[in-house]
Amino acid sequence: MVLNFVTRKDDNMKTRLTWKQKYLLALKEDLSIKEIMLLCDIGAPRARSIRDNAIKYCLMNNIPTTPQRTLTEAIFEVIGHDLDYFYDKMKKEAIASQITFAEATGYVGA
Repeated sequence: MVLNFVTRKDDNMKTRLTWKQKYLLALKEDLSIKEIMLLCDIGAPRARSIRDNAIKYCLMNNIPTTPQRTLTEAIFEVIGHDLDYFYDKMKKEAIASQITFAEATGYVGA
């Protein structure tokens, strides 16, 4: 599965994904360093550290892994979040954007 995300830059010119994009990324079976960086909004050194700890987790639990990509399940164990975390954040972002849109347009629903 190839995901091409349209990323946005924040005030510090750092590339960030929306929570929907992060959720779609979290659905993948394994992640590269760049994808870990995007998922967690971190830099390369921290992403490498997460990958290294995820590889250790895989080795301790006899889970096969590859050198270039790391199992998403192992990454979740290291960062302390799961797929539900990203789903909940995506829902909250969607609700917030609806409220913002309604306020901006002056629309009052029935």
